[in-house]
Amino acid sequence: PSEVGRLTKLSLVWLFRISLTGTIPSEIGRLTKLTAMSLNTNALAGTIPSEMGQLTMLTILSLYTNALTGAIPSKIGLLTQLTGMSLSANSLTGSIPSELGRLTQLTRMVLSQNSLVGNVPSELGRLTALNYLYLYDNRLTGNLDPLFCTPAFNWNEFWSDCVGNPPEITCSCCDICY
Repeated sequence: PSEVGRLTKLSLVWLFRISLTGTIPSEIGRLTKLTAMSLNTNALAGTIPSEMGQLTMLTILSLYTNALTGAIPSKIGLLTQLTGMSLSANSLTGSIPSELGRLTQLTRMVLSQNSLVGNVPSELGRLTALNYLYLYDNRLTGNLDPLFCTPAFNWNEFWSDCVGNPPEITCSCCDICY
């Protein structure tokens, strides 16, 4: 509910697997002291509010396994303290915003199992702290920037859609191809 915007001293939202329904209210952007948000494995619908870009202290953003739709807001790129972000298993569409390349603290990015399209932005090549990148089960295409396959990255897991004839994504360093 929109009343969540009144909880301005809240630093942690950990509401997962409790069958939450409805949408994420735009008033969530007023919770500027939040350091972690997990709303995963619920039944939340609608779009990810661009106001989430105001949560600049956020280190964890976990919204996976919901029914979220629409594009990933480019304002998520303002969350430069993020170390982990999982938006997988939703119905997100559009391209991966190049602004996510500002998230240089990110060690885990999970965007799999959506309907994302287009190329993987070369700006993500700035994310050299990434150890885990999951892009599979989308509609991404093109050549992955060779920067992703340099020693600057210390991959633990890098999964993408890189099989098929022709492959959706050309990737020489993906660990697992779907």
